[in-house]
Amino acid sequence: MASKEDVLWSIVDRAASRFEAAADAAEVDAEARRPGDPVEALAALTRAHVEVLTSDVDEASVFVHEWRALGPERRAEILARRDAYEARFRRRIADGIAIGAFALTDPAIASTTLLSALNGVATWFDPAGRLPADRVADHLVDLSLRMLGGP
Repeated sequence: MASKEDVLWSIVDRAASRFEAAADAAEVDAEARRPGDPVEALAALTRAHVEVLTSDVDEASVFVHEWRALGPERRAEILARRDAYEARFRRRIADGIAIGAFALTDPAIASTTLLSALNGVATWFDPAGRLPADRVADHLVDLSLRMLGGP
C-alpha cells in the first residue's frame, strides 16, 4: 500500500510532466508558425497551459494547490521544475519587451502574475459549463496578451 505522500507524488509528478510536455510542444509549434516571435510563443504557452488545466481539472487542482504538502526532497524537485517552467514564460515576456511587443514591465512579476491567474482555472472551469475548454483558452490568451500590452 502506497503512502499518502506517494499517491500525492504520483499525481503531482504526472501533472508536472503533462505541463512540461505541453509547453515543449507549444514552443515547437510556435517556432514553426512564426520563428522567433515571442508573442506567438507566449500565446502558445498560455494556450497549452490552459489545455492541461482543463483536460483534467481534478489533477490540475491537486498539482496547483497540494504540491507544497510533499516531503522536502520531492517538494524541492517540483519547485525546481515549476521554476524552470515559469522561466519559459518569463523569457518570452522579456523577449517581447525587448522588441517592443509588450509594455515595459518586470518579466518575473509578469510571468508569476500570468501563471497565477491561469492556475485559477483549476478552481472554476466546468467541462459542462457555458464555454468549452478551447474557447476559454482563446479568451485567456487574449486577456494575457492584453495584460502585457500586446496585440
